[in-house]
Amino acid sequence: MIAGETAEADALLAAFEAKAGDKVGEVKLRRALVALAAGEFDQVKEHGNASGLPAGALLAAEVHLSDAESDEAIRLLNKAAEGGGEVAATAKQYLSMLESGDQYKAGLAEA
Repeated sequence: MIAGETAEADALLAAFEAKAGDKVGEVKLRRALVALAAGEFDQVKEHGNASGLPAGALLAAEVHLSDAESDEAIRLLNKAAEGGGEVAATAKQYLSMLESGDQYKAGLAEA
């Protein structure tokens, strides 16, 4: 990020996005991270989901959970769980809690 200048960082990424070709998902993920740093949570959802990447889906799902939008979060978490590594493991943990039937575990996932 450009020394905390999130608007400028996003503008640079947006300009690059148009030329990114097959790397557009990675640019969208970076835009989601910049939006997170800026506190622009609707943009985190938009760019994270649009990235098409498991990490982007996980970021977007976490924002949906904080907005008490568990149905959309579950859809994105299932997408993130298809990946590998820590992203998939984290998504699977969220899903386990949300789908446990235990309101307290589900509440923790949404906290």
